[in-house]
Amino acid sequence: MTRIALVAFAFAPLVLAAAAQAQTVAPMPGVTPGVGKSGNITEMKQKALVKIQERMTRLQSEQSCISAAQDVNALRACREQSQVGSHEKKC
Repeated sequence: MTRIALVAFAFAPLVLAAAAQAQTVAPMPGVTPGVGKSGNITEMKQKALVKIQERMTRLQSEQSCISAAQDVNALRACREQSQVGSHEKKC
């Protein structure tokens, strides 16, 4: 056999083992998959929906501002205003 074939046969088990390991996901200790900290899916969904509604409200406000803008400076002001609002919520 050639050297390339020997090298390929030598590394094949390593590559296959790495691929198998990459597909295996071990659960984190103390965490039940699919259940949040409180374990209440209804509460988790409600919080997610509230956050989505807040984002939609900010986007609609930005959309109105941009629609009303008459020049480039007004567009910049709209963008800056929307960025400041989104950063305040995250901090």
